[in-house]
Amino acid sequence: MRDPGGHPVAFFDSVLQPEFHGVHTQLFGQLVDDGLDGEGFSTADLSYLTVAGEYLFNEGYYVSGLFFGIGAYDLETHDPQGSENDTGIGASLGVTGEFAISKRIGVLVELSLHWADLDAVSLFGLGHAGMVVRW
Repeated sequence: MRDPGGHPVAFFDSVLQPEFHGVHTQLFGQLVDDGLDGEGFSTADLSYLTVAGEYLFNEGYYVSGLFFGIGAYDLETHDPQGSENDTGIGASLGVTGEFAISKRIGVLVELSLHWADLDAVSLFGLGHAGMVVRW
């Protein structure tokens, strides 16, 4: 699937994101397994592992953040002629917003732009939302 601008649209299959917090900063890693459709291939499986640093802003009823990270990306494309695998390094830049429901539970929204040294697609944007549980 492509958006009206012709860019790949991603659908998340699974995300694992452990975080380590400081006072106004955090370090986090993401292990992501996505499915996407794009130009020049029928379907694709995108997996990546990133490590990022984030600066947090307390806005009162929510916490926003700006992050930058580096990582390893793996793209396996599938078309009628067969499959192809491409691996490369890359970087991510994004924003987050966390809305607290209680002291231990919240909703997290993230928008990110990724660049990766891959042949089929090198620049893509992702967005996701999920639940934050602290213990």
